[in-house]
Amino acid sequence: MTDPLPSDDQPGAVTCSGCAEIEGISDFAPDVGEATTLTLTGIVVGTDGNGVFFVDDGRGHSVGGRVPNDDGAFKVTVPLFCGEQSVKLAWQNDAGTGGVVIHPVSSACTTATLVTLTWDDLGRDFELHLVREGGRINDRTDDGSRSNDCTWNTCIRSSPDWGVIGSSDDDPTKDIDDLNFFGPENIALRQPESITYTVMVEHWGRGSPDADGEVTINVEDGEMLTVLITDLAPHWVVTVATIEFPSGTITPIGQQFDCNDEWGVNGGCGAALPR
Repeated sequence: MTDPLPSDDQPGAVTCSGCAEIEGISDFAPDVGEATTLTLTGIVVGTDGNGVFFVDDGRGHSVGGRVPNDDGAFKVTVPLFCGEQSVKLAWQNDAGTGGVVIHPVSSACTTATLVTLTWDDLGRDFELHLVREGGRINDRTDDGSRSNDCTWNTCIRSSPDWGVIGSSDDDPTKDIDDLNFFGPENIALRQPESITYTVMVEHWGRGSPDADGEVTINVEDGEMLTVLITDLAPHWVVTVATIEFPSGTITPIGQQFDCNDEWGVNGGCGAALPR
């Protein structure tokens, strides 16, 4: 996603005559401590459409997505990079683009990889997965602490113990499980092992077979890559990309798999993926 407010970098409101206005945000330079996400809520006046968010660390990494407009109210949780960065929310109407620019400062400087999933309003519950080398999607054959898949039921309230047993430095974390549409869902991985990880996405159901999305992968001090997801049908899975460490090399794949015949009622895709 491109910057929706490319000419506006100073913290504060961005307005023009007739543009949408955002109410409810007053702290434009918050100190978020060690938080790796920032939740923003407020009211948008002057448009019925959805907005967008855009986060840029100023060092070659960025991520963006949509912001739902619920009868004028909005709430979105955006991922954060290390240090000072720019977060922009923007809404467009016939008069132009209005929004806000926020400069949060995060001291959570150990995040090495950030994987972000967003999707459109045709999808219902896309699910983001980060699978450790040797594991498979929805891998819960061992106790939860040793799951090789970071996803909604293994990686939100607690983290699987990857790498060095007992150390949290090399463990992944997932922020939320968005059950509807847009996201974002974010997985952060600190101090990755010298192995290959696989990024995968499921479409859990109730959505359209024409549902689209995108995954943005940011490797700190390394690559950034966005992989588009097109026409992901319910109970299908897409292998988005692999990330190899220590090089941080991202290899896009984009291969889809029909998992309808191996779909579990409570467990998602039961196929042995990735292959």
